[in-house]
Amino acid sequence: ALCLFIGYLMGLPIVIAALLWNYRDSLNKSDFQVQFAPLYTDYRRKLYLFIIAVLVKKVLIGCSIGMFQNSPRDQVIAVAIILIFYMFVIIVMKPFAILARNFMEITIHSLQLVTIMFIFLSTNTGLGSSSTFKTLASFIMVLCQLAALFITLAFMLVRIVAPDMIKAGLTDQLTSKKRDSFRGNDYTATLLDYKIGRASC
Repeated sequence: ALCLFIGYLMGLPIVIAALLWNYRDSLNKSDFQVQFAPLYTDYRRKLYLFIIAVLVKKVLIGCSIGMFQNSPRDQVIAVAIILIFYMFVIIVMKPFAILARNFMEITIHSLQLVTIMFIFLSTNTGLGSSSTFKTLASFIMVLCQLAALFITLAFMLVRIVAPDMIKAGLTDQLTSKKRDSFRGNDYTATLLDYKIGRASC
């Protein structure tokens, strides 16, 4: 069972990477997009493999929690390091084609780090013995999680209700000539979104 679990965790990113790499010349073809668009259309064209980084982050967090199950302190430190590194990658590479999505990811992970920090302080310092601090920490952690949820839902709502606003103001911009030519191949709103905002470098 352990071997199967490890094989799944390691195999899934490898299979997805191999698939996208082998069909990298078909990313704009409608037949390929219908089946596999969710794997790469959120990212800039030259970073179409960034989903592998997202999967690896999740795998590392899961492995860290499992490896340090007898040491909550080490769990918190390991997860914090992974989140900080992931945020650094997003800040430097800006992988998401919708520029606001990069900001959203950084904000959500920052809120998660704040939550982790309070968990660490509550369990590994003398502050954890203070009922006032526990109440304050619990309130702030809940507030952070609600804020992260609100940001995610608001972003999804804007994408559904006003996709043109996102494409016009928040995505990587192409020249007007390229934008017009792309509109001639509009399969769905999602695919047009990819062609306009995500095909730029």
